[in-house]
Amino acid sequence: MAPNSPKTVPPLSRRSLLITFGTGLLIILCLGGVFLAGGLGFVSLFSEPPLAVSASRPAPVGVGEVYDIALTVTNTGDRPIRFSEVQLPLLLLETSELTGTTPAYTTISELSGRNGYAFDFTLSPGASQTVTFHFKALYPGDTSTEARVMSGTRGKSVALLVRIEPSALTPLP
Repeated sequence: MAPNSPKTVPPLSRRSLLITFGTGLLIILCLGGVFLAGGLGFVSLFSEPPLAVSASRPAPVGVGEVYDIALTVTNTGDRPIRFSEVQLPLLLLETSELTGTTPAYTTISELSGRNGYAFDFTLSPGASQTVTFHFKALYPGDTSTEARVMSGTRGKSVALLVRIEPSALTPLP
Protein backbone atom coordinates (compact mmCIF):
# COMPACT_ATOMS: atom_id res chain seq x y z
CA MET A 1 0.00 0.00 0.00
CA ALA A 2 1.28 3.43 -0.90
CA PRO A 3 2.06 5.75 2.04
CA ASN A 4 -0.38 8.44 0.81
CA SER A 5 -3.30 6.19 -0.07
CA PRO A 6 -6.41 6.53 2.14
CA LYS A 7 -7.27 3.74 4.53
CA THR A 8 -10.50 1.99 3.89
CA VAL A 9 -12.95 1.59 6.75
CA PRO A 10 -15.19 -1.42 6.65
CA PRO A 11 -18.87 -0.47 6.32
CA LEU A 12 -21.06 -0.71 9.43
CA SER A 13 -23.39 -3.60 9.52
CA ARG A 14 -27.12 -2.90 9.62
CA ARG A 15 -27.27 -4.17 13.21
CA SER A 16 -24.43 -1.87 14.38
CA LEU A 17 -26.14 1.08 12.70
CA LEU A 18 -29.45 0.36 14.47
CA ILE A 19 -27.74 -0.05 17.85
CA THR A 20 -25.85 3.23 17.43
CA PHE A 21 -28.99 5.09 16.33
CA GLY A 22 -31.12 3.58 19.12
CA THR A 23 -28.53 4.42 21.79
CA GLY A 24 -28.32 8.02 20.59
CA LEU A 25 -32.11 8.35 20.53
CA LEU A 26 -32.35 6.92 24.05
CA ILE A 27 -29.76 9.41 25.35
CA ILE A 28 -31.62 12.32 23.75
CA LEU A 29 -34.95 11.19 25.23
CA CYS A 30 -33.45 10.75 28.69
CA LEU A 31 -31.77 14.17 28.66
CA GLY A 32 -34.94 15.75 27.31
CA GLY A 33 -36.95 14.18 30.11
CA VAL A 34 -34.50 15.45 32.73
CA PHE A 35 -34.61 18.97 31.32
CA LEU A 36 -38.39 18.88 30.98
CA ALA A 37 -38.89 17.62 34.52
CA GLY A 38 -36.35 20.09 35.83
CA GLY A 39 -38.08 22.89 33.94
CA LEU A 40 -41.45 21.90 35.34
CA GLY A 41 -39.95 21.82 38.83
CA PHE A 42 -38.46 25.26 38.26
CA VAL A 43 -41.80 26.61 37.05
CA SER A 44 -43.73 25.16 40.00
CA LEU A 45 -41.15 26.48 42.46
CA PHE A 46 -41.52 30.10 41.32
CA SER A 47 -45.05 30.25 39.91
CA GLU A 48 -48.03 31.53 41.84
CA PRO A 49 -49.71 28.97 44.08
CA PRO A 50 -53.24 27.83 43.13
CA LEU A 51 -54.88 30.35 45.47
CA ALA A 52 -57.51 33.03 44.92
CA VAL A 53 -57.11 35.95 47.33
CA SER A 54 -59.57 38.76 47.95
CA ALA A 55 -59.34 41.68 50.37
CA SER A 56 -62.05 43.79 51.95
CA ARG A 57 -61.70 47.53 51.41
CA PRO A 58 -62.40 49.45 54.59
CA ALA A 59 -64.50 52.62 54.45
CA PRO A 60 -62.49 55.81 55.07
CA VAL A 61 -61.63 56.19 58.76
CA GLY A 62 -60.42 59.07 60.90
CA VAL A 63 -57.22 59.19 62.90
CA GLY A 64 -57.73 57.23 66.13
CA GLU A 65 -60.50 55.04 64.69
CA VAL A 66 -60.26 51.28 64.25
CA TYR A 67 -60.75 49.35 61.04
CA ASP A 68 -60.35 45.84 59.69
CA ILE A 69 -58.89 44.31 56.54
CA ALA A 70 -60.16 40.80 55.85
CA LEU A 71 -58.22 38.56 53.44
CA THR A 72 -60.08 35.54 52.12
CA VAL A 73 -57.86 32.80 50.67
CA THR A 74 -59.37 30.02 48.53
CA ASN A 75 -57.60 26.90 47.26
CA THR A 76 -58.35 26.80 43.51
CA GLY A 77 -56.17 23.72 42.94
CA ASP A 78 -57.02 20.04 42.87
CA ARG A 79 -55.08 19.00 45.99
CA PRO A 80 -54.59 20.38 49.53
CA ILE A 81 -52.31 23.38 49.88
CA ARG A 82 -50.64 24.92 52.93
CA PHE A 83 -51.31 28.61 53.54
CA SER A 84 -48.37 29.72 55.67
CA GLU A 85 -48.01 33.50 55.90
CA VAL A 86 -49.46 36.91 55.11
CA GLN A 87 -46.95 39.65 54.37
CA LEU A 88 -48.02 43.25 55.02
CA PRO A 89 -45.98 46.20 53.75
CA LEU A 90 -44.29 48.46 56.30
CA LEU A 91 -45.96 51.44 54.56
CA LEU A 92 -49.32 50.26 55.92
CA LEU A 93 -47.82 49.52 59.33
CA GLU A 94 -46.34 53.04 59.54
CA THR A 95 -49.73 54.73 59.14
CA SER A 96 -51.73 52.28 61.28
CA GLU A 97 -51.09 50.18 64.35
CA LEU A 98 -51.83 46.46 64.01
CA THR A 99 -53.81 45.57 67.14
CA GLY A 100 -54.39 41.88 66.37
CA THR A 101 -55.61 39.25 63.94
CA THR A 102 -58.47 36.75 63.84
CA PRO A 103 -57.40 33.97 63.99
CA ALA A 104 -54.24 34.87 65.85
CA TYR A 105 -50.91 34.70 64.00
CA THR A 106 -48.20 32.47 65.48
CA THR A 107 -45.01 34.48 64.78
CA ILE A 108 -43.82 37.64 63.03
CA SER A 109 -40.83 37.76 60.70
CA GLU A 110 -39.20 40.95 59.49
CA LEU A 111 -38.60 41.00 55.75
CA SER A 112 -37.30 43.67 53.41
CA GLY A 113 -40.07 46.29 53.40
CA ARG A 114 -42.63 43.90 54.90
CA ASN A 115 -43.62 42.04 58.03
CA GLY A 116 -44.65 38.40 57.67
CA TYR A 117 -47.40 37.06 59.94
CA ALA A 118 -47.29 33.26 60.16
CA PHE A 119 -50.40 31.11 60.07
CA ASP A 120 -50.63 27.37 59.59
CA PHE A 121 -53.66 26.28 57.60
CA THR A 122 -54.05 23.49 55.11
CA LEU A 123 -56.83 24.22 52.65
CA SER A 124 -58.61 21.37 50.85
CA PRO A 125 -59.48 21.93 47.18
CA GLY A 126 -62.23 24.56 47.03
CA ALA A 127 -61.90 25.45 50.74
CA SER A 128 -61.49 29.03 51.99
CA GLN A 129 -60.01 30.68 55.07
CA THR A 130 -60.50 34.31 56.11
CA VAL A 131 -57.87 36.14 58.15
CA THR A 132 -58.86 39.53 59.56
CA PHE A 133 -56.27 42.14 60.51
CA HIS A 134 -57.41 44.71 63.11
CA PHE A 135 -55.88 48.20 62.95
CA LYS A 136 -56.00 51.57 64.66
CA ALA A 137 -55.48 54.55 62.32
CA LEU A 138 -52.50 56.70 63.35
CA TYR A 139 -51.77 59.20 60.55
CA PRO A 140 -53.92 60.71 57.80
CA GLY A 141 -53.35 59.82 54.17
CA ASP A 142 -54.10 57.28 51.47
CA THR A 143 -52.17 54.02 51.45
CA SER A 144 -52.34 52.02 48.22
CA THR A 145 -50.22 48.88 48.45
CA GLU A 146 -50.34 45.06 48.33
CA ALA A 147 -50.53 42.22 50.81
CA ARG A 148 -48.89 38.94 49.85
CA VAL A 149 -50.31 35.54 50.84
CA MET A 150 -47.65 32.83 50.96
CA SER A 151 -47.78 29.09 50.46
CA GLY A 152 -44.25 27.97 51.27
CA THR A 153 -41.95 30.00 49.00
CA ARG A 154 -44.66 30.92 46.50
CA GLY A 155 -47.01 33.83 46.97
CA LYS A 156 -50.02 35.64 45.58
CA SER A 157 -50.56 39.40 45.93
CA VAL A 158 -53.77 41.32 46.51
CA ALA A 159 -54.29 45.09 46.34
CA LEU A 160 -55.03 47.09 49.50
CA LEU A 161 -56.33 50.64 49.77
CA VAL A 162 -56.77 52.43 53.08
CA ARG A 163 -57.90 56.06 53.44
CA ILE A 164 -57.29 57.70 56.81
CA GLU A 165 -58.82 61.16 57.13
CA PRO A 166 -57.72 63.81 59.59
CA SER A 167 -59.91 64.12 62.66
CA ALA A 168 -60.61 67.13 64.85
CA LEU A 169 -57.99 65.73 67.26
CA THR A 170 -55.24 65.40 64.64
CA PRO A 171 -52.40 67.87 65.40
CA LEU A 172 -51.23 69.97 62.48
CA PRO A 173 -47.58 69.61 61.45
